[in-house]
Amino acid sequence: MITEIVNFVASLEPEVFTWGKKLKKGLYFRLRLDENGTPIQDEVQVRAFSAGKKEDIDEFLTWCMARQALSKHSFSANRSFDSSKKIFIYTASPFAFGFKKKSLNKASKKDIESSLDNYFRRAKELIDPENQNQVKWAKNFEKFCKESLFDWLSLFPEYKKIDDDTEVWIFLDNPSLEDYRLTRERYLQEMVLLKSETINEQTLGISDSISKFTDKKIFMAHQSAPFFYNRRIKETEGRAVWQFFELQKNGVFPNPLPIFIDKKELNGEVVRLYNNDEKKLSWHEIIKRLFEYHQSDLSNYYLIFFEKKAIADIDFVSSFSYRIDNITISNFFKSAKKKVADVADIKITNIFEFELKIANTIFDGQLIKNNRSMYFANIEPKHMSDTIYILLLKYRKAFYDYIYKSRKQAITWLIFHDIMRQSILDLIRRDEDMKNDKAIREKMDIWFSLYSYFEHSNQNKIDMINKTREVLNHLKQAVSSDNQAVIRNDDDFAFAAGQLIRYLLQHSKSAQRTHALLEPFLQKAKPEQLKLAIAKTFDTYKHEITLYSGNTRYAFDKLMSEVMGYTTDARDVKTLMPMILAGYFAPSVLFRDPSNETSESSLIN
Repeated sequence: MITEIVNFVASLEPEVFTWGKKLKKGLYFRLRLDENGTPIQDEVQVRAFSAGKKEDIDEFLTWCMARQALSKHSFSANRSFDSSKKIFIYTASPFAFGFKKKSLNKASKKDIESSLDNYFRRAKELIDPENQNQVKWAKNFEKFCKESLFDWLSLFPEYKKIDDDTEVWIFLDNPSLEDYRLTRERYLQEMVLLKSETINEQTLGISDSISKFTDKKIFMAHQSAPFFYNRRIKETEGRAVWQFFELQKNGVFPNPLPIFIDKKELNGEVVRLYNNDEKKLSWHEIIKRLFEYHQSDLSNYYLIFFEKKAIADIDFVSSFSYRIDNITISNFFKSAKKKVADVADIKITNIFEFELKIANTIFDGQLIKNNRSMYFANIEPKHMSDTIYILLLKYRKAFYDYIYKSRKQAITWLIFHDIMRQSILDLIRRDEDMKNDKAIREKMDIWFSLYSYFEHSNQNKIDMINKTREVLNHLKQAVSSDNQAVIRNDDDFAFAAGQLIRYLLQHSKSAQRTHALLEPFLQKAKPEQLKLAIAKTFDTYKHEITLYSGNTRYAFDKLMSEVMGYTTDARDVKTLMPMILAGYFAPSVLFRDPSNETSESSLIN
């Protein structure tokens, strides 16, 4: 993978490496010293920068930003020029000096003096000893910082006004930008590789950007590896890897990032698409544009997902499937409520519509939050139910592989049904005053519309929406017929049981309507226990049910008698649960006339 990163960086246009660079919040000084190392006070420039969105970057701040990019310490604090005390850790240049104000306030004089010695001892190693100007500038700057800097800073009202968390950046004006760049080159040569040594007259080492060492944590070390260090690379490769992660930190890359093999023009186009608009394009929009022009080329690439500036996942994608032409989410259960009867079926046309309209819905909107995907993020359980939290941790990687890597085997029939069953029951369990009704019906439509979609074999394919419609139509006819049996099979039994449960519970005089009353029925282990629970519920509300009343009486009596008298082949209620839920949330067959249908609608709502 290092080879691919190196080739990717080499394929980028030079201007890309200037993108995304921002001036950090802080107090900035432009300082010129005379031949004796004394500040030329008339030429000092100073300005506080808050990094606000509307704050202008003037000529002075532009000057500072160019030097900040070439003098900032870009690695861990443990590798800074002041690694022992960590007071002066923001710069790594003999011509620049940075610190946080509170670091001085908390440090003793002795620690400050020691840290200054450490910093400039390392910084002067970046100077070309043959360049007398650089030697002189660095010597004068060191002398000034050690003898006069902090008293000098106290002369400026701007310094007195800043709070303790503000960073202070001082850039020496005597050296040219090229002098800054030359010392930066030596700095990177030293820092981009760790554990380096010369092998066959070539310096090789480990990339600091992707390797961490566990010398002091033996239990984290690989005990059976045949090598002590992982792959060693050349300094030029280490530089490219470092540049790659710097660009990522600067927000130049989309997330995730594809690195196409042997397709430099596509790599460049991805970066340009992400950066050339006033509003950066999302990954979805980038892929859509690439797919419109390069359908046959969206293959053979490494996909890298970053989480908090680090690689969370990296994998090879042999082919990407963008379009979808065989998913339609029915509005069967949503349309069971009269107010949403005109809701259209949802046609899913591409994989990202699947992500937003299906995957995110079944995880209660917790997979994509505020336009940020949570596939590898740390998830706060307080923002969701325990059930969704567990399901998300358990299955989010499978959905990431399915959506972003086109791995169709990642989501199996068992995974899909486990998510749908548990998440729907969770909504039912937590329902108060019918607040979860809409969410339940949305998930029921997704579950039944995709019931067999993730069954990768051609066996046992079931069109659950049409099956449910057929059972509902059969019950409508059967309850009003003298000669037609209502219950033909287990599906009819489970659906009819759901219809009875809903009908009986709607006669409750409880002040609060809730689907949570359904849960005790679904918790029954055996079908006979389910029938007993229905019978007890009837006994509770029988005084509310008008018997011997024409069609309404006939429909209820017939449905109740056949459900109670049916012996199912199912061993447990769990296998019947989908159809029980279907019967509960489908239009009722027990209200025969328009006035009664209105009554049911008002009860549902």
